[in-house]
Amino acid sequence: MTEKFQQDRMEMTPLEHFNKWFQEELKLTSVRIPTACCLYTIGTDNFPNARFVSLKDAMENKFIVTGTITAETVAQRTDNPVIR
Repeated sequence: MTEKFQQDRMEMTPLEHFNKWFQEELKLTSVRIPTACCLYTIGTDNFPNARFVSLKDAMENKFIVTGTITAETVAQRTDNPVIR
């Protein structure tokens, strides 16, 4: 590891580090939808549930995403106090 990288890691929060990396990647990428990501939650049946969403922002210890809302997604969100 370089000294600058180690210094950056010490001075930045994990979210700041992610935002820096994410903004650099958005400038360099050639993929069609660079903000696409896979979001996993635990379903109402206690099994993992994955869906693709678009990452819009990361701020104040939160990731802001948009995507298709289904009845299952709404049930998972209302049953989980961590997801708002």
